[in-house]
Parts: sequence; C-alpha cells; structure tokens
Amino acid sequence: MYKRKTSKSTLLLMELVMVIFVFALCAAVCLGLFGASQKMTDDSDNLNHAVAISRTAANCYKAVNGDLTNLAEQMHIPAALCEQDRMRVYYDKYWEPAGQAADDGYYLQIDSLSDTAMHTADITVCHMDGAVIFQLQVKKAALYTGGELYAAE
Repeated sequence: MYKRKTSKSTLLLMELVMVIFVFALCAAVCLGLFGASQKMTDDSDNLNHAVAISRTAANCYKAVNGDLTNLAEQMHIPAALCEQDRMRVYYDKYWEPAGQAADDGYYLQIDSLSDTAMHTADITVCHMDGAVIFQLQVKKAALYTGGELYAAE
C-alpha cells in the first residue's frame, strides 16, 4: 500500500495562526486597560484640583468670617459672581479661573448658611455637566466676648 505523507507545514501554519490570535487578544485587553488607566488618571487629577481649590476656599471663608463679598476679594474673583448667600466661580478645562461657564469646565459653588453663632458653608466642586467631584462643609464659630456674639470685623 501506498502511504501518504502528511505535510508538517499545515500544522505549523495552524500553530502560527493560533499564536497570532492569542497575541491579538492580549493586545486588545491591554488597549482596554490603557484606556481605563487614562480615565482614572484624569479623574484623579480632577479630584486633586478640586480638593486644593476647596481647601483654599474653606480657609478664605474662615478668614473673612463668612462674608462672601470679602471672600471674593480674598480669592481675586469678580464680585458679580456673588449672590446673597451663594458664590460661584468658573474654571476652564485646565483648572484656570474663567469669567464665564464653559461646556468642558468646572465650577466651585459656596453656599453660606451663616447664623449669629456659627458661620457654616457648603463648598462643592462640580463638572459643568453637574457631576460632583468634591464636597466640603466648613464651620467656624463666631467670636464670643462680653456676653455678646459677634463676627469679627
């Protein structure tokens, strides 16, 4: 009988196709992970900026005893952005202060909840789409001397 020889090149070709498939699958997984890590880096960067801006605003709020007009001056912000009990500061996508809202920017909002005994404020940093990045509540007791509560001038 005649024996037919099997070609080893067919086996080698199938093995190469399988190896290329495995490498392509690994590359696709790695690209997905790189994309996710870039988003995590951006989120972390935004959180760092939001915390720094909130802490600065909180320290200035305490320094001016809850007066938002003086707070705007301390932070070098135009007074037009201040309402009676609310102040809003806009930032661009690079976290630089901006005069107006931008679609890809951020904003810092300070809601003053002061009364005669305690100066309290809610400080919130949000993306323009409304997603809250960081939130902080600040409290400072009003000064007490001689039987009267008063805020320092």
